[in-house]
Amino acid sequence: MAGEPHALIRGVSNRAQVALPSGRTEIWHEVSGEQIMRSNKMLTSAIAAAILGAALCGVSGTGTAMADARPVSSAKPPSGTTGPAKMIPYYWLVNGYSGICAEVPGWSTKNGVALDQWACSYQKNEYWYLSRTHRSGFIHLVNLNSGRCMNVEHNSLKKGARIVQWSCNEKANSLWRLRNLGHGHYQIYSVHSLQNGRPMCLDIAQQSRRNGVKLVQWTCNNHGSQRWWARVVK
Repeated sequence: MAGEPHALIRGVSNRAQVALPSGRTEIWHEVSGEQIMRSNKMLTSAIAAAILGAALCGVSGTGTAMADARPVSSAKPPSGTTGPAKMIPYYWLVNGYSGICAEVPGWSTKNGVALDQWACSYQKNEYWYLSRTHRSGFIHLVNLNSGRCMNVEHNSLKKGARIVQWSCNEKANSLWRLRNLGHGHYQIYSVHSLQNGRPMCLDIAQQSRRNGVKLVQWTCNNHGSQRWWARVVK
């Protein structure tokens, strides 16, 4: 299981020097869950309403509507699922390109289930919280419904490797950092991928806006499919 929830994460932003595909190096500033929460609170209610409305309607920043539709499940979460204390904020992870949310499909609580994106709804399989790890500066991204962590499948260092859920652990493929891009956007990159000296970021396969498309890791770049909003649900 995961460690302490994100409200217990404290401290100043960490910095890391990373190599980019262009050959340049940059100093990336990582942020804690506490800083995400503060930045969310700084948004005006009008901006927050506009962003949240776009997410709930499944509309991207370019105004492209989602054609896919799936009835919102009325089923209760599977018994035995775990989550953080009630006072800990939960987040939608909203993709900045597609305008829809990272989720665990089918309410699954099994290890190895590939994560995808789907139109945002008030369903616990789309809720995530940030949990501290025993390794300073790194976080777990934990699904509220399953209690399992976002993970790079098979410890892969390849572009296009799937992102799955797995029992939370301290292995590098379950650890993540956030890069603050400003304006409420973040890149989420795998600590495991730093073994190659070039970070791999959480991305949408084929930069798609469609429901059900899998989450993958890809060489970090400036495309909108690697930009995420951490939107507070509660």
